[in-house]
Amino acid sequence: MPETAWKPTDSASADPFGGALHALRFCDALCCRSLMTAPWGVSIPAPEATLTFTTVLQGECLLRVPGESERSLRTGQFTLIGPCDRYEMRSSRAVKRYVDLESMESCNLGLRYESMEYGGGGEPCVMFCGIVRSDHPLTTRVIEAMPSVVHIDGWESPHSELLRSAMGMMVHEAARNEPGGAASITRLADLLVLQGIRSWLTSRESFDADWLNALRDPSVGRAVAAIHGDPGRDWTLNRLASESGLSRSAFAASFSKQLGKTPMQYVTAWRIEVASSMILETDAPIAQIAEQLGYSSETAFARAFKRTAGRTPGSLRRNR
Repeated sequence: MPETAWKPTDSASADPFGGALHALRFCDALCCRSLMTAPWGVSIPAPEATLTFTTVLQGECLLRVPGESERSLRTGQFTLIGPCDRYEMRSSRAVKRYVDLESMESCNLGLRYESMEYGGGGEPCVMFCGIVRSDHPLTTRVIEAMPSVVHIDGWESPHSELLRSAMGMMVHEAARNEPGGAASITRLADLLVLQGIRSWLTSRESFDADWLNALRDPSVGRAVAAIHGDPGRDWTLNRLASESGLSRSAFAASFSKQLGKTPMQYVTAWRIEVASSMILETDAPIAQIAEQLGYSSETAFARAFKRTAGRTPGSLRRNR
């Protein structure tokens, strides 16, 4: 199966929540080192299934995300911004006009790394910014469950040492501008984003997303992790109850209470979620996807897909 579903390990089974963190990954990253001089204001897109990150290396600026209060970003702080159409950054509250990021000139330093200078020549603000995209359904789910803004102080976070190290290495690579530097920077960006997500997840006692709360349950979490890890298995209520270590009736009641659907409804929903990712991100034949996800025929898969997603697998691929 293409890598759209993570494979559980013994540690993931013992710690489903930790296993979900281990499975997070991104398929693309684009990074930019920006020197902005006051006054300046920029409007920045934040598409679906992406996370944008900003870390201030020198100076400070203001960030405004729709539905959130404007906040100041200072040196050493790291901010993750979820999908929100657009957000804005500016040098001060006196700035009222914003330039569209997509219209600004940049200098390509590598396939996924660029630099940019913009502004009126005043007080400088140096930032490392980037955007990462997910084609993995579990990572996409986490992105959707996150708040619009996750703000982390690189010097006070529980993972401050890792955050500081990644930021420092990115600055070092950018300053050297040597062969291979762009590749190193994009991989460090992945690490920075993953540590930011990890810091957010581990700092929360509960989540708005029921499936994240369920992963923390010592019994139901094991079953949820097993479904995520092997969606094509011939799952039955008895097998899932066995994964959880509960009786059939106790497991069914606890699962439905926590996730708002029966275990088999969840299996179907997750299979269709994984299938959608495979249809959009790979060229695998739909019949092959159906087989890998445990369906006896392409027809049975198409019926389940349309019933759950409201469209056929073929129409999703044609419009990807």
